[in-house]
Amino acid sequence: MRKLFCTGFTIMLFFMFVLPAIALAQKRPIAFEDMFEMGRVSDPQISPDGKWVAYVLTQYEVSDNSKTANIHLVSTEGGKHRQLTFHPASESSPRWSPDGETLAFLSARDGSSQIYLLHLAGGGAQKTTSLAT
Repeated sequence: MRKLFCTGFTIMLFFMFVLPAIALAQKRPIAFEDMFEMGRVSDPQISPDGKWVAYVLTQYEVSDNSKTANIHLVSTEGGKHRQLTFHPASESSPRWSPDGETLAFLSARDGSSQIYLLHLAGGGAQKTTSLAT
């Protein structure tokens, strides 16, 4: 019991004194680079059952002037979050199937923007169109 109290007391001291000191030491105006390090969230789409939100997270790399956009999923109750796509090509416009088991999205994985389907139960994204764009 004493060890648990000491551990809890140490954690409490950390949050009371050390963490605020670190925060004060790092205070500065937001810089141009900070804006790009945060990433951008866009195009939220709520699942048909209302339990999930699919969205696009675009992350920027200032050093080589590039960006990557991937599809993410988060619970509407908070907490549960996962990245669904991991491709370096930009992916966008997630849309739910009526049954909520599949997401359609646009990707330029093969050079031109095409529609892909991703079954949330598992497996990789399947290309469904080959349109000349």
